[in-house]
Amino acid sequence: MAFDALTLAAVRDELAPLLTGARLQKLTFVDELSLAVEAFAPNVGRSFVLLSGDLEHGRVQRLTGLPARGVEGDSPFSLLVRKHLRNARVRGVHQPRLERVFELDCEQRDPSGRLHRVLLIVEAMGRRSNLVLVDDDGTIMDAARRTPPSRNPRRPVLPHLPYQPPPPQERLFPEEISAASLAEAARAQPTLAKYLAERVAGLSPLAARELAFRVAGAADAPLQAVDWSVVARATQEFLAVVETHEWQPTLASDLHAERPIDFAPYELRHLAAAGSELTRFSSISDAMQAYYARLAEAGPARRGDPLAAERKALLVPLDRAAHTLERRIAALAHQLAAGQDQRDPLRSAGEAILAHQAELPLGSSELLVDGQRVELDPRISAVENAQAYFARYRKAREAEERVPALLSEARQAAEHLGDLRTLVEVADEMDAIRALRREVAAATGTKAPATRARTGPRSREQRGTRNAERGTQPYRRIGVGEGWEALVGTSAAGNASVTFDVGQADDLWLHARGVPGAHVILRTNGSTAPDEIVERAARLAAWHSAARTAGSVEVDVAPRRYVKKIPNAPAGLVRYTNERTVRVTPRP
Repeated sequence: MAFDALTLAAVRDELAPLLTGARLQKLTFVDELSLAVEAFAPNVGRSFVLLSGDLEHGRVQRLTGLPARGVEGDSPFSLLVRKHLRNARVRGVHQPRLERVFELDCEQRDPSGRLHRVLLIVEAMGRRSNLVLVDDDGTIMDAARRTPPSRNPRRPVLPHLPYQPPPPQERLFPEEISAASLAEAARAQPTLAKYLAERVAGLSPLAARELAFRVAGAADAPLQAVDWSVVARATQEFLAVVETHEWQPTLASDLHAERPIDFAPYELRHLAAAGSELTRFSSISDAMQAYYARLAEAGPARRGDPLAAERKALLVPLDRAAHTLERRIAALAHQLAAGQDQRDPLRSAGEAILAHQAELPLGSSELLVDGQRVELDPRISAVENAQAYFARYRKAREAEERVPALLSEARQAAEHLGDLRTLVEVADEMDAIRALRREVAAATGTKAPATRARTGPRSREQRGTRNAERGTQPYRRIGVGEGWEALVGTSAAGNASVTFDVGQADDLWLHARGVPGAHVILRTNGSTAPDEIVERAARLAAWHSAARTAGSVEVDVAPRRYVKKIPNAPAGLVRYTNERTVRVTPRP
């Protein structure tokens, strides 16, 4: 299923005349990440719309009726959505150009009767999908999925922070497409479809395969010997539908398995050529409705993700612990700021009371000195009041000395949880899941499986021998070219192992910049790695990071000798210098 930018553009064209000027009458949360609304507009009547930030089936879709509520209790986000969107008037619907982002632009009256604007933003972006409620001034009111800086330092999504749109695509827009612009960036990609999906804005893998079929007669046509003038012309014609609005919604189905394959706002000719049955619809929402109805009838696919349940079981305690740490960090930061602000005034107040104690009658409730008011407890003496202020001063001073270390420790723990969460999300082997179980248990305070005690430290050779005896290693070996090998950490301990136990000083260390992810070591054996080999290793680092679904990711590359452990920090947290940065597309 590909709910891509072109599909969203077709949905936007369908919903704009139905919702513009309509009033939102009913709101129902189908699940924690999906909101269904009933809107009414004169001369249009009732319309029903699904706004979903589901991680697998995130989408915007017109419905035939309002579905039943699917959550038992209300969350802070659902309460806020009802408060600001119920009975709100829709000003319009928008889609940033060729992005998978849908904005429901509304206005509502506050208790004083004044109109204010509020946006519900649907980010239908796969595993990064979300629903975000944004105030008139661009401030995040709340989100269905909060993302703290420890998980995404570049784009945190938390209440009271300014809303930042997803990073813009570094791809060609229709007016920039030409034979020269397509040819100049052509790299060693296996197929034309993969290159187009990476290079052209708005093209998902499904759309790119369809375009490759229309150009070369095969969805998996190779990139070599391509007539770029033909490709450029076909690409512009394919994307022109966004401006002409001449959509051709289609559903492709597998007749033998009796399962729907995919839907799109254009004719899926490459699937028809492969033997699929095509059904045409008058609107893209009708095609989506048929797709999900048939998918439910067919039941779960025979082949699925065998580790999905394992990942979910690990993500629950991680998210709970991350939320607790987030509150602890906020409390410590507040305590530190309060101590810094109050320390000197508290000492000055105590000194002022002692200096003027002879002038204070018994039972005084305040002292005025040089225009400053010092509150007193009338039940105790002046000296006791001064001692109370000095006690508070000492407490503030001690907090200023003690809290920074606690705050640093909490932030490192939050960063460690972010790394673990990403490693769980990208884990694709049961050995990695087993290692992560132990680490998640240790990091979240849940019960960890028993481990065999050892009497002393092990050498590097002993560690390797023990891993070999167990038939597994805390990292994966992946070939990136003839004679070149990359090692990818599969857990926090695996990250530390590949970097400090296995990696040599002359090897290259790679990590996605600014986001949690795996450590990657490119074995150089003392030689200089070619740029294309470094780029392949960088793609691995981007793929095994929290930025896996991004179109372009910055990856830092540094000689292993310049990567250092952070003292007393959890496994896998490092500092590094002398790095250079490359920009790549994530790829396994």
